[in-house]
Amino acid sequence: MRDILMIFADQVRDARSKLQSELNDDERSYLYHRMNGSAKGVGAFQLATVAEMAENDPGNDHWVKEMQDALDAAEAAAQTLLQADMS
Repeated sequence: MRDILMIFADQVRDARSKLQSELNDDERSYLYHRMNGSAKGVGAFQLATVAEMAENDPGNDHWVKEMQDALDAAEAAAQTLLQADMS
């Protein structure tokens, strides 16, 4: 599980970085779709829900902020679990 969480945390950081760049609607939709699947795979359902809604409306800049917040929360949760695993 630790390896999966580490990969997920890397994906979250990558997604956050990409959201800060200029993406067209197709690129945003793909990013949201990818994060939806990854989030569901590790049980980050808040992120998955936001990503699914954003995927259906990729041109709405509102979702960029919502995704950034959800990505931050998911990364914090993953880091907490990883630190607990090391204890």
